[in-house]
Amino acid sequence: MSANVYALLILALLAALLGVWLKSPTRIGAGGERRVARQLAKDLPPEEYRVINDLILPVGNRTTQIDHIVLSRFGIAVIETKTMSGWIFGDAGQSHWTQVIHGRKYRMQNPLNQNALHVRALSSLLAVPVTEIDNLVVFMGSARPKTAMLPSVLWGPPALGRRICALRVPVYSEEQVARFEALLRAPNLASTRSSRRMHVQRLRARKRQLAESAQQCPRCSAPMVERRPRNRRVGFLGCSSFPQCRGTRPLPAKAMVRRPESQGGLVGGETGAPNPGTFPPNP
Repeated sequence: MSANVYALLILALLAALLGVWLKSPTRIGAGGERRVARQLAKDLPPEEYRVINDLILPVGNRTTQIDHIVLSRFGIAVIETKTMSGWIFGDAGQSHWTQVIHGRKYRMQNPLNQNALHVRALSSLLAVPVTEIDNLVVFMGSARPKTAMLPSVLWGPPALGRRICALRVPVYSEEQVARFEALLRAPNLASTRSSRRMHVQRLRARKRQLAESAQQCPRCSAPMVERRPRNRRVGFLGCSSFPQCRGTRPLPAKAMVRRPESQGGLVGGETGAPNPGTFPPNP
């Protein structure tokens, strides 16, 4: 095989790897977060608003990653970015929403619930009530809602900027805002390569624990086995110690396909969810 053929093969391999990287969930999510950060810097006057991007906060023995925080005299906003395409179905009361792309359905965690964990973490750190923190979700990409959404779910950075700028009633003093910013810009909260790696490792460990617990009986912790009664079309997981123990769990949903979420490379919601732009491809 000639040197030219070898060179062509290497170039083809590099092109394939580049294509995979360009479509990776990590890159798609990070790109959406960068666009939101740029738009916030453009729309919010710096003399009135302090924007902090990509922060990792402790939550008990875990950590949580927050995409954006906006501080001002007019309030505090915690923003979760979703870079997605397709149709989005869901409401505030549902634990999971649905993304539909080309007729296929994908389940995702309710991003408002996902961001509520971030709000609680920030509330604890700043010592302010949860009710004083605005829980906002902004969808990037071509995703569009197919069900009625709360005003706190926004579509595109311009809508996000308008929502934040619409609040003009002072809540905090300049001294309080400065104190909040100093707390959030502490070196130990900075999102570094090391802190992101540790965050991801903790998320993976938690997912393994959840997966293992789902296979255990909720009553006696014995292994669960699938059972299919004759008079039912849908089976369930039953305790392997039956009839001594009658613990049950529902079978995992098979109607929906779950895929990993891209959010700047981190699953910010501490559970999985599908995402975005190009699938396979988020939280």
